[in-house]
Amino acid sequence: MAETADEKAHRLLHEGRLIVRTVGDPSHPGRIVAEYRGDSGMIYLLGFDPKKAEWRCTCAEIKGNCSHLKALKLVVVVSGAKSRYV
Repeated sequence: MAETADEKAHRLLHEGRLIVRTVGDPSHPGRIVAEYRGDSGMIYLLGFDPKKAEWRCTCAEIKGNCSHLKALKLVVVVSGAKSRYV
């Protein structure tokens, strides 16, 4: 059976492939920047844009629902968001 996006998100964290680079800074409060090393070795950039209240990833999966963002959402909380899983 194929691995679900949620299962893959947990695997990515377990394998240490998600690196959170920035969580808010004085010039960009609320912004989250991270990178993830894919199964193929490709590096994806991902994060949260507080100005648009939008999660973003450079992979080709459905916007906001990829395993990379699911992994990131497991380790960060967006202040003021209605849900951790915006």
